Amino acid sequence: MTERCIVRVKFSPADVHAGQAVSGFLRYVQHRDLHPEPRVEPKIGGLVKYVAYREKAASRAELFGSHGARGTKGRKDFVDFVAGSIAGSEPQLFRSRDGRILDRRRAVSRLVISPEQSRGLDLERLTRSAVAALAAETGGDLRWIAAIHRNTRHHHIHLVVAGMHRDASGAYRRADITKQRLAAMKLAVALEIERQRGERVPERTALIGNDAGGARRSAAHLRPAADASALLLLANPRRLRRRPVRTFSWSRSLFRLRAAARLYRRQVERETEEEIRQRQWELVA
Repeated sequence: MTERCIVRVKFSPADVHAGQAVSGFLRYVQHRDLHPEPRVEPKIGGLVKYVAYREKAASRAELFGSHGARGTKGRKDFVDFVAGSIAGSEPQLFRSRDGRILDRRRAVSRLVISPEQSRGLDLERLTRSAVAALAAETGGDLRWIAAIHRNTRHHHIHLVVAGMHRDASGAYRRADITKQRLAAMKLAVALEIERQRGERVPERTALIGNDAGGARRSAAHLRPAADASALLLLANPRRLRRRPVRTFSWSRSLFRLRAAARLYRRQVERETEEEIRQRQWELVA
């Protein structure tokens, strides 16, 4: 059965205080992890503090990211990039339905990735798979940083993606996480979980043969986290004679993943139509 994983996203607007708010949020997530989430100052300085100070049970969260980012230096480099991207790009203003003038640019996108069963999963690999799917959709080299939190029942990842990226010419372009791109990230996370779980299942069960010396047991290569029941069978040849050999099959899991992909595609089509209608309304306004 395909495991569930929550992937949700929020956005921080681009403004003159963007660097300060992101810095505060990441520092918070790196150093403390208090749940439920406290109220965060809606400025980017509060954002990076939040990601940096969220680990109370441990002295410091595991911070990693793009371009080899690690720890405090990686956090500061990320904040500098976000501040520079806002300062080095032109505002993209539009009028909202309630008459406010807003900027389409986003300082950062904040995501939480929370697998239902995190035990045995490489959460950094899971994060990189999600970002790779987003990068494939945006067609750019994304800047991002993340922290793994393990002090709650459900271990999870706080991921912060810069709202702008640089193209080949050096110009800043928006890297919005639209509904379609979020759906692609969710699918990538589901596939990565399935892949990691598969790496911890025996490829084949034991085979039995006989020779002149009596019963002889030979097992196919077992992966690191082989099922304990398979090892028990290897230790008792009588059980092996009485019970039929079963092989691990991927067909059921693949069927479920294909079904999930079809659901995502239909959802993306509906959301695309809604987004087109929304943009048309904005142009008319």
